[in-house]
Amino acid sequence: MINIRLADLHDAEKIYEMCLLFNDSETKTSLQGVKDYLQNNEVIVCIAQIEDETVGFICGRIEYNLSFGSPIGDITEVFVKAQHRQKGIATKLFKHMEQAFLHAGINRFRVFTTEDNKNAVNFYNSQNYQQYNTVMFRKDV
Repeated sequence: MINIRLADLHDAEKIYEMCLLFNDSETKTSLQGVKDYLQNNEVIVCIAQIEDETVGFICGRIEYNLSFGSPIGDITEVFVKAQHRQKGIATKLFKHMEQAFLHAGINRFRVFTTEDNKNAVNFYNSQNYQQYNTVMFRKDV
């Protein structure tokens, strides 16, 4: 049975291990970085467990933007271990995060991915997210 719950500091090591799987060489965080993130009041982190194994996570944050007039729930990361994909875990993580946002009074959600990540695009479409063609710029200094 799949259990979805809010993460706490006791989950930091398992989340860190999944970050390493998720981002490979792009991971710049540390175990302490994950712990600090979990203590940030502006983010929500949920984990998926099957029995005692942590198999996935989702992160969200509340984005305040002056022009929108109300906060937006940004889903910043979602990850499910490869051997546990196609079992509805990501869907359950999304639903749990959406409920957490609704509980916080947020009724607009957003998620970003690259356009070549077809699996993510298809998944977000299946969750009734509308695709907007935006351009993101990045600068590393």
